[in-house]
Amino acid sequence: EVIEKAHEVIMLADHSKFNQSATICFCPLERLSALITDRRPDPEYIDFCARNNIRLHWEPLKDR
Repeated sequence: EVIEKAHEVIMLADHSKFNQSATICFCPLERLSALITDRRPDPEYIDFCARNNIRLHWEPLKDR
């Protein structure tokens, strides 16, 4: 219900979460407004985001 009422849905996921199955799904990926990750995703994810108007941002993690 929270996702349905949200104006924007932003997912933060590191690169290890791509190409993995999950037992829990909090919303359809098409519902995302933005996806933020730490590496450039594979082309199929970039295309998916473009087709679904999902803002895609990636930035390599920096050592502290």
